[in-house]
Amino acid sequence: CVYARMNLDTYAYDRNSNQLILIINNDGRIGLQNFTLFLYNGSGIGKVSLETDASVTNKQNTTLPPGEPRSFIVNGISNITRFRVISNCPEYAFVDKSV
Repeated sequence: CVYARMNLDTYAYDRNSNQLILIINNDGRIGLQNFTLFLYNGSGIGKVSLETDASVTNKQNTTLPPGEPRSFIVNGISNITRFRVISNCPEYAFVDKSV
């Protein structure tokens, strides 16, 4: 995991439609998988598997190769203040963003 890196190319959070769109880029030298989205709001923390959860429109459960981006569309997201995406290498390949 020392060679794992992940970058958030862009994101869009629509409070009216409760939809979060993420584009994540693998900036490391190894493949990444098992992406998990943690959602923070005033009530606590929620957790969504970006590979298997029904709220994810375009689930993808294949390894993300180095140098490639991947988009995720997550529905039913309300009142978040921050989110964090981790991979199979959570201490090296993660993104954390305030909304």
